Amino acid sequence: MPPGWQPTVDGGDQVVAETSGNASGVGAQASAGVLVGRARELATITAAMAAARRGTARVVHLVGEPGIGKTALAEQAAALASGQGWVVAWGRAWDAAAAPPYWIWQQVLGSLVRVTDVSSRVGSVPRPWPGWPTWCPSLLGLVRCRRCRPWARTAPGSRCSARSSMSWGRPRPTGQEVLATVAGLAPGRFADAVGEAVAAGILWRRSSEHPSCGFVHVLLREAARAAVAVDVRRGLHLEVAAALEALPARHGRLAEVAHHRRAALPAGDPQVMVDRTVAAGEEALRVFAHEAAVTQCTAGLSAIGPYGSGGAVREWQAGLLCVLGEAQLHAGDPVRARQTLTDAHALATGTGDPALAAEAVARMPRLTQFLVPDRELESLLTGALEALGDAARSCGRGCWPAVR
Repeated sequence: MPPGWQPTVDGGDQVVAETSGNASGVGAQASAGVLVGRARELATITAAMAAARRGTARVVHLVGEPGIGKTALAEQAAALASGQGWVVAWGRAWDAAAAPPYWIWQQVLGSLVRVTDVSSRVGSVPRPWPGWPTWCPSLLGLVRCRRCRPWARTAPGSRCSARSSMSWGRPRPTGQEVLATVAGLAPGRFADAVGEAVAAGILWRRSSEHPSCGFVHVLLREAARAAVAVDVRRGLHLEVAAALEALPARHGRLAEVAHHRRAALPAGDPQVMVDRTVAAGEEALRVFAHEAAVTQCTAGLSAIGPYGSGGAVREWQAGLLCVLGEAQLHAGDPVRARQTLTDAHALATGTGDPALAAEAVARMPRLTQFLVPDRELESLLTGALEALGDAARSCGRGCWPAVR
């Protein structure tokens, strides 16, 4: 074992480890504890870390049922790494649908920005292509912008704050100011409530992580969520969505807003939910998170399912399918994308919305080989232009150049 650790093995199945300290800038890990039945796993992790120190990349997967001890083992491994001088960064998975794009990496990079001088490391990275000097500072700016967002996933401690923290059911990256607003608590009182929950063992909190707070276990979260009536929970989702939309940084929270709008239904306006989901899908496409865009649109289509098949619902479906089709195309499935966009075109045409129908056609990929005309697509583009009439030249998706 590395310096600073004193392991003892009792009966070959119990490991007790104590750490002598943490790397500079990294928050204190959990106090020393006892791992039962994890001697083999801890030895495997230790071997992987030794190989990584020698320059051989290693990835370790901890797999098991909820409550079996994966988090405890991960925390012990993190303490071990910290004791050896490693910088430890956490990324916690979003275990429901429609996560924000690159959510795990947002957390990991956000944590690293907090505890390391990223700018000094960027300067030492080899420049493999000419555009690197321009592109790299842009990426660094994207990472640094996360520093000014105070994150927390829950804040029980009083009845109001407990309800507000249950308003998403899954660990959602929602700012403490938003939860304090929904709970009706002053920021100071809300912070006290979080502290009480941490002291009671309900929440964990580490300043070195990003987000820095959450339930200590999924079972606690689900138990607290189940204690809140469904109607109350939906109302809280709607309040959280409204609070997020009122923030200056709303543009960076589109996935969260869309999630809360969907979870609030039938409370709230389904048209607003569709608009927010489309916006979240488009934002995911802009950052090349195509699978995230697919998930957003799929979740939106599922959410409007109970509303029947009226004209408004068909228009909602068409808008979601337009984004879904483009996401499928960029994800590498042009055939499926073409079919999705064909369905969107049919729905938009049926509702009498020529602009939306033209948008669906303009997003369609060509399925023929190079220099082989796609007559079906040409016909659809021509029909879309004719339906638009004088508005054809102002079509935002560029139908006119496409057909020429």
